[in-house]
Amino acid sequence: MAVEDEAAGHGVQSLTRKLGPFPVWMWGLLLAGAYLVLHKRLGGGGQQTDSAGNVGTIDPATGYVYGSTQDQAGLAAQRSTSTDNTSSSGSTVGGQYADNSSWGRAAVNYLVSLGEDPTGANEAVQQYLSSQTLSPAQQAMINLAVQGIGAPPQLPGPTGTPPPPINNPPSGVVYATNPPSGFIVRGKTGSSLTVVWNASSNATGYTVRYGRTSDATDGSVSVGSNTTTATVGGLSPGTLYYLKVQATPAKDGTSSASTQAETDFAGVGGPPVFSGPATPTGGGGGGGANAAGSYTVHSGDTLIGISNRLHTDWHTLYNSNKAVIEDAAHAHGHANSNNGHLIFPGTVLHY
Repeated sequence: MAVEDEAAGHGVQSLTRKLGPFPVWMWGLLLAGAYLVLHKRLGGGGQQTDSAGNVGTIDPATGYVYGSTQDQAGLAAQRSTSTDNTSSSGSTVGGQYADNSSWGRAAVNYLVSLGEDPTGANEAVQQYLSSQTLSPAQQAMINLAVQGIGAPPQLPGPTGTPPPPINNPPSGVVYATNPPSGFIVRGKTGSSLTVVWNASSNATGYTVRYGRTSDATDGSVSVGSNTTTATVGGLSPGTLYYLKVQATPAKDGTSSASTQAETDFAGVGGPPVFSGPATPTGGGGGGGANAAGSYTVHSGDTLIGISNRLHTDWHTLYNSNKAVIEDAAHAHGHANSNNGHLIFPGTVLHY
Protein backbone atom coordinates (compact mmCIF):
# COMPACT_ATOMS: atom_id res chain seq x y z
CA MET A 1 0.00 0.00 0.00
CA ALA A 2 2.81 2.38 0.88
CA VAL A 3 4.49 1.56 -2.45
CA GLU A 4 1.30 2.44 -4.38
CA ASP A 5 0.87 5.72 -2.50
CA GLU A 6 4.47 6.61 -3.17
CA ALA A 7 4.03 5.91 -6.95
CA ALA A 8 0.87 8.04 -7.06
CA GLY A 9 2.71 10.86 -5.36
CA HIS A 10 5.49 10.72 -7.92
CA GLY A 11 2.86 10.85 -10.73
CA VAL A 12 1.21 13.96 -9.35
CA GLN A 13 4.58 15.60 -8.88
CA SER A 14 5.44 14.86 -12.53
CA LEU A 15 2.23 16.52 -13.74
CA THR A 16 2.68 19.59 -11.56
CA ARG A 17 6.31 20.00 -12.49
CA LYS A 18 6.80 23.10 -14.64
CA LEU A 19 7.99 22.87 -18.24
CA GLY A 20 8.75 26.41 -19.29
CA PRO A 21 6.09 28.88 -18.08
CA PHE A 22 3.37 26.22 -17.56
CA PRO A 23 2.98 22.91 -15.69
CA VAL A 24 3.18 19.68 -17.73
CA TRP A 25 -0.59 19.04 -17.39
CA MET A 26 -1.41 22.42 -18.92
CA TRP A 27 0.83 21.74 -21.95
CA GLY A 28 -1.11 18.50 -22.47
CA LEU A 29 -4.42 20.33 -22.50
CA LEU A 30 -3.15 22.94 -24.94
CA LEU A 31 -1.86 20.28 -27.38
CA ALA A 32 -5.12 18.33 -27.21
CA GLY A 33 -7.17 21.48 -27.87
CA ALA A 34 -4.99 22.47 -30.83
CA TYR A 35 -5.38 18.99 -32.32
CA LEU A 36 -9.17 19.10 -32.05
CA VAL A 37 -9.37 22.54 -33.70
CA LEU A 38 -7.15 21.52 -36.63
CA HIS A 39 -8.97 18.22 -37.07
CA LYS A 40 -12.33 19.98 -37.23
CA ARG A 41 -11.12 22.61 -39.71
CA LEU A 42 -9.66 19.96 -41.99
CA GLY A 43 -12.86 17.95 -41.85
CA GLY A 44 -11.15 14.85 -40.48
CA GLY A 45 -9.47 14.08 -43.82
CA GLY A 46 -9.48 17.05 -46.20
CA GLN A 47 -13.28 17.50 -46.37
CA GLN A 48 -15.30 20.59 -45.49
CA THR A 49 -17.19 21.44 -42.33
CA ASP A 50 -20.37 23.53 -42.52
CA SER A 51 -21.66 25.97 -39.92
CA ALA A 52 -23.67 23.21 -38.25
CA GLY A 53 -20.57 21.05 -37.76
CA ASN A 54 -21.40 18.53 -40.53
CA VAL A 55 -18.35 17.16 -42.35
CA GLY A 56 -18.42 16.39 -46.09
CA THR A 57 -18.97 18.14 -49.42
CA ILE A 58 -20.77 21.50 -49.17
CA ASP A 59 -23.96 21.93 -51.23
CA PRO A 60 -23.64 25.47 -52.72
CA ALA A 61 -27.44 25.74 -52.88
CA THR A 62 -27.78 25.65 -49.08
CA GLY A 63 -24.30 26.11 -47.59
CA TYR A 64 -24.59 22.80 -45.72
CA VAL A 65 -23.10 19.35 -46.38
CA TYR A 66 -24.97 17.32 -49.01
CA GLY A 67 -27.59 15.04 -47.42
CA SER A 68 -27.39 16.61 -43.94
CA THR A 69 -30.56 17.52 -42.06
CA GLN A 70 -29.85 21.22 -42.60
CA ASP A 71 -29.22 20.67 -46.33
CA GLN A 72 -32.49 18.80 -46.80
CA ALA A 73 -34.39 21.44 -44.83
CA GLY A 74 -32.83 24.22 -46.94
CA LEU A 75 -33.75 22.47 -50.20
CA ALA A 76 -37.29 21.90 -48.97
CA ALA A 77 -37.59 25.60 -48.13
CA GLN A 78 -36.35 26.55 -51.61
CA ARG A 79 -38.83 24.18 -53.26
CA SER A 80 -41.62 25.63 -51.13
CA THR A 81 -40.69 29.18 -52.14
CA SER A 82 -40.52 28.16 -55.80
CA THR A 83 -43.95 26.55 -55.56
CA ASP A 84 -45.46 29.59 -53.77
CA ASN A 85 -44.22 31.87 -56.56
CA THR A 86 -45.68 29.65 -59.29
CA SER A 87 -49.18 30.19 -60.66
CA SER A 88 -51.76 27.82 -59.26
CA SER A 89 -52.32 26.53 -62.78
CA GLY A 90 -48.74 25.23 -63.04
CA SER A 91 -48.19 21.49 -63.23
CA THR A 92 -46.24 19.94 -60.35
CA VAL A 93 -45.81 16.52 -58.83
CA GLY A 94 -47.21 16.48 -55.36
CA GLY A 95 -46.77 20.28 -55.28
CA GLN A 96 -42.99 19.91 -54.96
CA TYR A 97 -41.45 21.04 -58.26
CA ALA A 98 -42.61 23.85 -60.50
CA ASP A 99 -40.78 22.60 -63.60
CA ASN A 100 -38.26 20.06 -64.85
CA SER A 101 -35.32 22.37 -64.13
CA SER A 102 -36.29 22.50 -60.43
CA TRP A 103 -36.68 18.73 -60.40
CA GLY A 104 -33.29 18.32 -62.10
CA ARG A 105 -31.47 20.33 -59.43
CA ALA A 106 -33.19 18.40 -56.66
CA ALA A 107 -32.40 15.08 -58.36
CA VAL A 108 -28.68 15.91 -58.64
CA ASN A 109 -28.54 16.97 -54.98
CA TYR A 110 -30.37 13.82 -53.92
CA LEU A 111 -28.05 11.52 -55.89
CA VAL A 112 -24.96 13.27 -54.49
CA SER A 113 -26.35 12.80 -50.98
CA LEU A 114 -26.44 9.05 -51.73
CA GLY A 115 -22.75 9.10 -52.63
CA GLU A 116 -23.00 9.42 -56.44
CA ASP A 117 -20.34 11.43 -58.27
CA PRO A 118 -21.69 15.01 -58.84
CA THR A 119 -20.52 15.15 -62.47
CA GLY A 120 -21.95 11.74 -63.31
CA ALA A 121 -25.24 12.53 -61.56
CA ASN A 122 -25.61 15.83 -63.42
CA GLU A 123 -24.88 14.21 -66.78
CA ALA A 124 -27.42 11.42 -66.16
CA VAL A 125 -30.18 13.85 -65.12
CA GLN A 126 -29.48 16.23 -68.03
CA GLN A 127 -29.56 13.44 -70.63
CA TYR A 128 -32.75 12.03 -69.10
CA LEU A 129 -34.54 15.39 -69.19
CA SER A 130 -33.50 15.93 -72.83
CA SER A 131 -34.71 12.43 -73.89
CA GLN A 132 -31.23 11.19 -74.77
CA THR A 133 -30.11 7.57 -74.58
CA LEU A 134 -28.96 6.54 -71.09
CA SER A 135 -26.31 3.99 -70.17
CA PRO A 136 -27.34 1.25 -67.69
CA ALA A 137 -25.50 3.11 -64.90
CA GLN A 138 -27.25 6.38 -65.77
CA GLN A 139 -30.65 4.67 -65.90
CA ALA A 140 -29.98 3.22 -62.45
CA MET A 141 -29.29 6.71 -61.09
CA ILE A 142 -32.51 8.07 -62.63
CA ASN A 143 -34.45 5.20 -61.05
CA LEU A 144 -32.98 6.11 -57.66
CA ALA A 145 -33.91 9.77 -58.14
CA VAL A 146 -37.50 8.98 -59.13
CA GLN A 147 -37.89 6.60 -56.20
CA GLY A 148 -36.47 9.20 -53.81
CA ILE A 149 -38.10 12.47 -54.92
CA GLY A 150 -40.75 11.41 -57.43
CA ALA A 151 -40.96 11.88 -61.20
CA PRO A 152 -40.43 15.26 -62.91
CA PRO A 153 -43.54 17.37 -63.62
CA GLN A 154 -43.25 16.86 -67.39
CA LEU A 155 -42.08 13.36 -68.28
CA PRO A 156 -39.46 13.33 -71.10
CA GLY A 157 -40.41 11.67 -74.37
CA PRO A 158 -39.14 8.18 -75.32
CA THR A 159 -35.67 7.79 -76.86
CA GLY A 160 -35.67 7.72 -80.67
CA THR A 161 -38.46 10.29 -81.08
CA PRO A 162 -37.94 14.00 -81.63
CA PRO A 163 -36.76 15.23 -78.22
CA PRO A 164 -38.32 18.24 -76.49
CA PRO A 165 -36.36 21.49 -76.15
CA ILE A 166 -33.32 21.04 -73.91
CA ASN A 167 -33.88 22.59 -70.48
CA ASN A 168 -31.22 24.62 -68.72
CA PRO A 169 -29.07 22.24 -66.63
CA PRO A 170 -28.51 22.84 -62.89
CA SER A 171 -26.45 25.89 -61.99
CA GLY A 172 -22.69 25.46 -62.15
CA VAL A 173 -22.75 23.34 -65.34
CA VAL A 174 -20.53 24.54 -68.21
CA TYR A 175 -22.33 24.56 -71.56
CA ALA A 176 -20.83 22.84 -74.58
CA THR A 177 -19.51 24.87 -77.51
CA ASN A 178 -22.07 24.91 -80.34
CA PRO A 179 -22.49 24.33 -83.17
CA PRO A 180 -19.91 21.56 -83.76
CA SER A 181 -17.65 22.27 -86.75
CA GLY A 182 -16.83 20.03 -89.70
CA PHE A 183 -20.26 18.37 -89.94
CA ILE A 184 -20.34 16.29 -93.16
CA VAL A 185 -21.75 13.04 -94.55
CA ARG A 186 -18.91 10.49 -94.64
CA GLY A 187 -20.78 7.46 -96.05
CA LYS A 188 -24.19 6.29 -97.26
CA THR A 189 -26.18 3.26 -98.38
CA GLY A 190 -29.72 2.81 -99.62
CA SER A 191 -31.02 2.87 -96.03
CA SER A 192 -28.44 4.78 -93.96
CA LEU A 193 -26.28 7.89 -93.75
CA THR A 194 -23.07 8.18 -91.70
CA VAL A 195 -22.06 11.65 -90.50
CA VAL A 196 -18.92 12.95 -88.76
CA TRP A 197 -17.99 16.22 -87.01
CA ASN A 198 -15.27 17.79 -84.88
CA ALA A 199 -15.33 17.53 -81.08
CA SER A 200 -16.78 20.47 -79.11
CA SER A 201 -15.38 21.83 -75.85
CA ASN A 202 -17.19 20.83 -72.62
CA ALA A 203 -19.50 18.41 -74.48
CA THR A 204 -21.02 15.54 -72.49
CA GLY A 205 -22.56 14.07 -75.65
CA TYR A 206 -24.02 14.83 -79.07
CA THR A 207 -27.50 14.55 -80.60
CA VAL A 208 -27.97 14.02 -84.35
CA ARG A 209 -31.43 14.80 -85.72
CA TYR A 210 -32.63 13.84 -89.20
CA GLY A 211 -35.69 14.20 -91.42
CA ARG A 212 -37.03 14.66 -94.90
CA THR A 213 -37.72 18.34 -94.24
CA SER A 214 -35.32 21.09 -93.24
CA ASP A 215 -36.40 21.05 -89.58
CA ALA A 216 -35.08 17.43 -89.30
CA THR A 217 -37.81 16.09 -87.00
CA ASP A 218 -38.18 12.48 -88.21
CA GLY A 219 -35.95 11.13 -85.42
CA SER A 220 -32.67 11.44 -83.55
CA VAL A 221 -29.56 9.49 -82.52
CA SER A 222 -27.47 10.29 -79.41
CA VAL A 223 -23.81 9.40 -78.77
CA GLY A 224 -21.34 9.97 -75.94
CA SER A 225 -18.79 12.73 -75.50
CA ASN A 226 -15.92 10.63 -76.93
CA THR A 227 -17.74 9.87 -80.19
CA THR A 228 -17.83 12.24 -83.16
CA THR A 229 -19.64 10.05 -85.69
CA ALA A 230 -23.10 8.54 -85.96
CA THR A 231 -25.03 6.37 -88.42
CA VAL A 232 -28.71 7.05 -89.04
CA GLY A 233 -30.50 3.91 -90.23
CA GLY A 234 -33.94 2.85 -91.43
CA LEU A 235 -34.04 5.45 -94.21
CA SER A 236 -35.77 5.26 -97.58
CA PRO A 237 -33.55 4.74 -100.64
CA GLY A 238 -33.07 7.53 -103.14
CA THR A 239 -34.36 10.11 -100.66
CA LEU A 240 -32.99 13.50 -99.64
CA TYR A 241 -32.48 13.85 -95.86
CA TYR A 242 -31.61 16.88 -93.75
CA LEU A 243 -29.33 16.32 -90.76
CA LYS A 244 -28.37 18.44 -87.73
CA VAL A 245 -25.94 17.89 -84.84
CA GLN A 246 -25.75 19.67 -81.48
CA ALA A 247 -23.39 19.21 -78.53
CA THR A 248 -24.89 18.84 -75.05
CA PRO A 249 -25.49 20.41 -72.62
CA ALA A 250 -26.76 23.26 -74.78
CA LYS A 251 -28.45 26.54 -73.91
CA ASP A 252 -32.00 27.07 -75.13
CA GLY A 253 -31.94 28.46 -78.65
CA THR A 254 -28.39 27.29 -79.39
CA SER A 255 -27.84 26.65 -83.11
CA SER A 256 -27.01 23.27 -84.65
CA ALA A 257 -24.64 22.35 -87.48
CA SER A 258 -26.56 21.26 -90.61
CA THR A 259 -25.97 19.24 -93.75
CA GLN A 260 -28.00 17.19 -96.21
CA ALA A 261 -27.52 14.12 -98.39
CA GLU A 262 -29.48 11.65 -100.45
CA THR A 263 -29.45 7.92 -99.74
CA ASP A 264 -28.29 5.56 -102.49
CA PHE A 265 -30.72 4.08 -104.97
CA ALA A 266 -31.62 0.52 -104.00
CA GLY A 267 -33.78 -0.66 -106.89
CA VAL A 268 -34.04 -4.19 -108.27
CA GLY A 269 -31.87 -5.01 -111.23
CA GLY A 270 -29.28 -2.30 -110.78
CA PRO A 271 -29.42 1.49 -111.02
CA PRO A 272 -32.32 3.18 -112.79
CA VAL A 273 -32.22 3.66 -116.54
CA PHE A 274 -33.57 6.92 -117.92
CA SER A 275 -34.67 7.16 -121.52
CA GLY A 276 -33.71 10.29 -123.42
CA PRO A 277 -35.90 12.29 -125.77
CA ALA A 278 -37.41 10.11 -128.50
CA THR A 279 -36.20 10.40 -132.04
CA PRO A 280 -38.44 12.76 -134.02
CA THR A 281 -40.91 10.88 -136.14
CA GLY A 282 -42.78 11.76 -139.30
CA GLY A 283 -41.38 12.85 -142.61
CA GLY A 284 -41.42 15.41 -145.30
CA GLY A 285 -42.17 18.96 -144.38
CA GLY A 286 -44.60 17.99 -141.61
CA GLY A 287 -41.87 17.02 -139.13
CA GLY A 288 -42.70 15.32 -135.78
CA ALA A 289 -42.98 16.25 -132.12
CA ASN A 290 -40.13 15.52 -129.73
CA ALA A 291 -41.42 13.14 -127.07
CA ALA A 292 -40.39 13.77 -123.44
CA GLY A 293 -38.09 11.41 -121.52
CA SER A 294 -39.50 8.57 -119.42
CA TYR A 295 -38.53 6.55 -116.38
CA THR A 296 -39.79 3.16 -115.17
CA VAL A 297 -40.27 2.94 -111.40
CA HIS A 298 -38.13 0.29 -109.64
CA SER A 299 -38.60 -1.36 -106.25
CA GLY A 300 -37.47 1.01 -103.50
CA ASP A 301 -38.04 4.18 -105.53
CA THR A 302 -39.64 7.27 -104.05
CA LEU A 303 -41.10 10.13 -106.02
CA ILE A 304 -38.84 12.69 -104.33
CA GLY A 305 -35.78 10.54 -105.06
CA ILE A 306 -36.70 10.28 -108.72
CA SER A 307 -37.43 14.00 -108.98
CA ASN A 308 -34.05 14.84 -107.41
CA ARG A 309 -32.30 12.80 -110.09
CA LEU A 310 -34.34 14.48 -112.80
CA HIS A 311 -33.59 17.91 -111.31
CA THR A 312 -37.26 18.72 -111.01
CA ASP A 313 -39.79 19.26 -108.23
CA TRP A 314 -41.67 16.17 -107.07
CA HIS A 315 -44.97 18.09 -107.13
CA THR A 316 -44.43 18.83 -110.82
CA LEU A 317 -43.52 15.20 -111.53
CA TYR A 318 -46.61 13.99 -109.68
CA ASN A 319 -48.99 16.40 -111.41
CA SER A 320 -47.57 15.43 -114.82
CA ASN A 321 -48.14 11.73 -114.11
CA LYS A 322 -51.10 11.87 -111.72
CA ALA A 323 -53.34 9.65 -113.84
CA VAL A 324 -50.87 6.74 -114.17
CA ILE A 325 -49.74 7.03 -110.51
CA GLU A 326 -53.32 6.91 -109.22
CA ASP A 327 -54.23 4.05 -111.62
CA ALA A 328 -51.29 2.03 -110.28
CA ALA A 329 -52.41 2.69 -106.69
CA HIS A 330 -55.95 1.50 -107.51
CA ALA A 331 -54.56 -1.61 -109.23
CA HIS A 332 -52.67 -2.47 -106.03
CA GLY A 333 -55.72 -2.15 -103.83
CA HIS A 334 -55.28 1.40 -102.53
CA ALA A 335 -57.87 4.14 -102.58
CA ASN A 336 -55.25 6.61 -103.79
CA SER A 337 -51.49 7.20 -103.91
CA ASN A 338 -51.52 9.72 -101.05
CA ASN A 339 -50.35 12.43 -103.44
CA GLY A 340 -47.58 10.31 -104.90
CA HIS A 341 -46.23 8.82 -101.68
CA LEU A 342 -47.24 5.39 -102.97
CA ILE A 343 -45.64 4.44 -106.30
CA PHE A 344 -45.21 0.95 -107.67
CA PRO A 345 -42.56 -0.87 -109.75
CA GLY A 346 -43.35 -0.91 -113.44
CA THR A 347 -45.12 2.44 -113.52
CA VAL A 348 -43.77 4.55 -116.38
CA LEU A 349 -43.34 8.22 -115.57
CA HIS A 350 -42.86 10.92 -118.21
CA TYR A 351 -40.91 14.12 -117.72
